[in-house]
Amino acid sequence: MSRSVRKSIAMLACLFLIGVLTTGCMYPDSQRKQPYRPSLESIAIVQIAVDQFQERTGVLPIKNSESDTPFYEKYIIDFKKLIGPYLSEPPSNAFENGGSDYYVLVDVEKDPTVKLMSLVAIQKVNDVQRAVDDYALSHPGEWPLLNPAHSQGWFTLDYGKLSVKEPDIPSFYSPQSLQLLIHEEQGHVVIDYASDLMAIIQKKGIETFEAEGDIRALLIEDHPYVPVKSFPYEWNDQQPVLLKER
Repeated sequence: MSRSVRKSIAMLACLFLIGVLTTGCMYPDSQRKQPYRPSLESIAIVQIAVDQFQERTGVLPIKNSESDTPFYEKYIIDFKKLIGPYLSEPPSNAFENGGSDYYVLVDVEKDPTVKLMSLVAIQKVNDVQRAVDDYALSHPGEWPLLNPAHSQGWFTLDYGKLSVKEPDIPSFYSPQSLQLLIHEEQGHVVIDYASDLMAIIQKKGIETFEAEGDIRALLIEDHPYVPVKSFPYEWNDQQPVLLKER
């Protein structure tokens, strides 16, 4: 989708949201004060602000990040650069406004596109990673591995050896929950998106599907959330294969 087309769609979404907010004051408080749910309208509004900022400054409104920051977690939008000329405030679900999501950019070189990054999912994985690291300190040379997973070097976790319960990780791309995997060498804990990737590829037509490089991009084609706490996947032998390096 070209930037001009995307901007037109975003403008329509923005006008729609303004109408919703305007008419919303007609409802009683009990109906207005509902839990916030991430909306495509809020993403569209931030997209307009990002595009305008880049057009006027020549750069993107993003925070600094470390060189080893995972790709889909790297380009976090800096709302301090947008508030005032471009936005009145961050969206309700944004971390900067007390929400549980970061707004991030993908495809920053060709077509900077706004997506969401779930802090809830990140925190759940971080909790398990800390438990794994603590286990490794008290059991040198050993990781809490259980069963081999679908990709070489990756295993399910033996939660019986850890002091945490297996977390519920709802998928952003399907109604199912996702499992965590651990690498037998580095001890990295990641969310396994293989089942979601497979479902998307089957929908596209597995017999004719071809891809080179990291196929995680499939996950964000039609969904607002990026695949946090993950490693790249490649398409090999008719299945998604999880790699061991970012």
